[in-house]
Amino acid sequence: MCSDMLNTDLPHPTLKDRVTVHQAILRLTAIYKGIAIAVVAVAALVWITIISRILHFGRTLDYSGLEALGIDADLIKQYNPFFWWTVVVICTLLISYLLFNFVQYTRQRASQKIISDSDLQQLLTKISPAASHVLAWAWENRRHPITVGVLQQTTEQLGANRYSLICLAKDQESLLQQHLQPKTNVDEPLHHL
Repeated sequence: MCSDMLNTDLPHPTLKDRVTVHQAILRLTAIYKGIAIAVVAVAALVWITIISRILHFGRTLDYSGLEALGIDADLIKQYNPFFWWTVVVICTLLISYLLFNFVQYTRQRASQKIISDSDLQQLLTKISPAASHVLAWAWENRRHPITVGVLQQTTEQLGANRYSLICLAKDQESLLQQHLQPKTNVDEPLHHL
């Protein structure tokens, strides 16, 4: 049972609390996700077009002029597709890396978005008091306002049964404080100098 610091009558957070917080996160980060999806989609379409042009360019190269230099053009034509596909794969890996970093950057920016007072008030009216305790636990640095990252941490902790752990920690703290308080024995005589 939770100690007096947390109301023992509070029901544990429900799946509805977790879904409510998650919906708030989705609403607050929709612009960032939309931008990331649009940039990735446009980059993919442009890259697919460029790939076809690179491969077409490689197929249409004429190596007959190399025979004047004593280089076997048939051997170069034989390995030509492998070379251009290697170029495509290397460039695809580079572009994928850049897009991955862009998506990570937008996710980081979204998690740093500050929650307005009205959004927070609206969220607090929809979640249970027990879920509010988990939100308070997730908000570690009280010098900074609540961000989307705090809400993301709250969602994770609601799924990890954090409220029960908060209650257990409070109960253990209370037991330890009771144990540390000196016990006075009335039968013990007072010592005088």
